[in-house]
This record gives sequence, C-alpha cells and structure tokens, in this order.
Amino acid sequence: DRPGFGLTSRPSSDEWKYYPEAKNPYALASSADHLLNLIASFQRDLLAASDNVYQRGQSGGAIVVAHSFGCLTALLAAQQRPDLLRALVLIAPPAPFLESKQVDSLDSASQRGSRRGASTLASAAQRAFSLALDRVPGLAERYIRARYERLAGADADEAFRALLEGVYFDVERADVSRLRQVYTAPIRTERWDAGLVEFMKAMDARDAVALDELRAIDVPTLVIAGRHDGVLPMKGIETVASALPNAELHIIEDAAHCPHEETPLQVVHAIESFVTKLAIRQVVS
Repeated sequence: DRPGFGLTSRPSSDEWKYYPEAKNPYALASSADHLLNLIASFQRDLLAASDNVYQRGQSGGAIVVAHSFGCLTALLAAQQRPDLLRALVLIAPPAPFLESKQVDSLDSASQRGSRRGASTLASAAQRAFSLALDRVPGLAERYIRARYERLAGADADEAFRALLEGVYFDVERADVSRLRQVYTAPIRTERWDAGLVEFMKAMDARDAVALDELRAIDVPTLVIAGRHDGVLPMKGIETVASALPNAELHIIEDAAHCPHEETPLQVVHAIESFVTKLAIRQVVS
C-alpha cells in the first residue's frame, strides 16, 4: 500500500520537509517511485536466481494489479518506465482529473463553461476546509478519528454495513464482520490519522497522468469495472479504457466499486484469461 494506507509506515513531515532533495512520500510521484523500485528489486533477485540464459531472457516485466486510486500510481509508473512492466490490470480506475497538462490548475478548469457556479462554490468550500485543517493544530486528526474510530468498536458492524452499501452491489454477500476487521486494521497503526492527513495535503490532480497522455501508454492493459459502481462513473472508467491504445474492458454485471471483493472468482478468471493471451502473444512473437 502507498504511504497513508494499509499497514505501510506513516512518516512525519519532519522527516523530509527540511531536506530540499527529499520527496514528499505521500505524493503520487513518490508512490510511483516506490512501485518501480520494488519491481526493479524483484527483477534483480529473479535474474540472480535464474540458472540459465533462457530463463533470464524470459523474465519479462511485472504485471501490476491496482484498484481505484492506486490505478493512478500504476499508470504513472507505466508512463515513466514501461520497460519494467509487462501489463497492467486496473480495477475501477478513476478518470484522469485533467484533460490536458496545459490546464494550469483545478481552479481554472472548474471555472469554465456551465460548471462555473457549482464547481467554483465547491472549490471554495474545499479550499476553506483544507485551510482550516492545515492551520488549526490537531483539527484534521480529530476529524478523521471521529469518522473512523466508530467503525472499530465491538458493535460497529451495522455502521460498517452502511459504509459498504456505497461500494458494494450486494452487501448480503459480504462477511461484514471480517471485512470490518480488515478495513479497520490500519487505524491501529502508529500515526494512522496523521498519515491520512499528510496524504490529503499531498493530493494534487496535476500529478496524475492526464487523458491526452494515456494515449501514449502502450502497455497491455486489462480494465475491470463493476457495472453498478457508485463511487466512479462508468463513463469515466470507459474513457480510461478507450484512451489506452492497448487496453480491453471487462465489465462485471453483478458488482460495484470493489469487484475483487464482491466477485473474486470472476475477477481472477478475467485476469487469468488476460495473462494467458499475453503468454500466447509472447510465444507467437
């Protein structure tokens, strides 16, 4: 997981902000760097362990599987080092925030056309909220704890069930108690709340791969989507799939934003079929 999520460590800003050469570990670019370094490390280990020339020649690249916001990390990594990647599997990828890098800022984009009124108001409210979180010591952490710690209580299954209804097509298929324990495990890690705040501060849509840049990513890609995704519009997911020149779209009819949890066998089957086709292409070529 990228810093700020899962059980990954949550470094403090004191650990990097006084060093000009250091990158913010919570930024999207840092997440892509971490992923690429991990892949490169694995490849070095595999090459070192290979005992013949044929195996070394067939090592190939990594197949990266990502979900939701993690897809932005995978796409940025593919843009920077396609030679390290054999393929991408993007589950519920968000559409790029910006149509082009020529757009100077989110504000200028949100103030154009018919979106001007509502989007400008929303942007102003977001800026005010972000400013308050940044300027009032401890406010952001208290706000986050209040929202998430209620899900860690012994009798919090119903609250978590309500949360799942926003990302699942059929909550009745879910083991709510087990999922709640898995999802709330990160809030037992050190500085979990501060890490999430740092992640929110580091978010910048301009760091993501823009729509016009997706067309230059030729890495074979499988895009998986749940037909009833209530978090990300299907139109946006379809836009990502159509913009990538070497992508195919697989839609799971009875799933929403988390098909890998709701319908794991269907997701595994789709990935296996995709990887098999990749292997056949490699043999033929």
